Amino acid sequence: MGTRTVDKNYLAISWDHTAVHIIDGLLEYIKVLGIKYDLYPLISDGADDYADGTKKVCIAMVETKYLGFPGPTAGLVIDKFGSANHDLVGKAGLRGCTGLKESVEEITAKNNPEILCMASYKEIPGVGLESITLEEALKIFGAWYFTKFLDPTIIAPGKERLYLKRYRAAERVRGEIVDFLNKNRSKKMRVLKLEELIASRVKFDDEE
Repeated sequence: MGTRTVDKNYLAISWDHTAVHIIDGLLEYIKVLGIKYDLYPLISDGADDYADGTKKVCIAMVETKYLGFPGPTAGLVIDKFGSANHDLVGKAGLRGCTGLKESVEEITAKNNPEILCMASYKEIPGVGLESITLEEALKIFGAWYFTKFLDPTIIAPGKERLYLKRYRAAERVRGEIVDFLNKNRSKKMRVLKLEELIASRVKFDDEE
């Protein structure tokens, strides 16, 4: 039997201007499922773009998974095509997936992705670009959220060991990243301690 090893019940979510037609409906659906989430919307004046939001999501997840801070354990990022976000997620040492419902189901069953990189548009052969409908967006999210790693209804018989081996190899590499970050964790802790000291000093000065 497959098992969902990624906790998808606390999400970091970001989207760009191309997703305004689906984001409200997606958030409502996520609420209905009882999923906790943190939002990282882009600046309203357009000073940033999809990459800034995705960076915030990746940082939040890296701090949770690699540094042990409390926070989101999975993510949803939306831009026009999905592929650019997918590339950024990979560079952060996280596993992502993109595509329509069927592709997302297959990728989730095989690779156990932590972040869904949803596209707000799709290519229609002979027609061109069309926006993803809310119904399609909900199906894509559901495919990622509900599909289990190594789902026997998706993975071909006898292939479970292959995908598990690949997954473990990827986790080994991620473990090396974790080791590197942990070696530098003391620097971050010193910064946090300094911030606490400054905050306490300000309070002390106010009291005087």
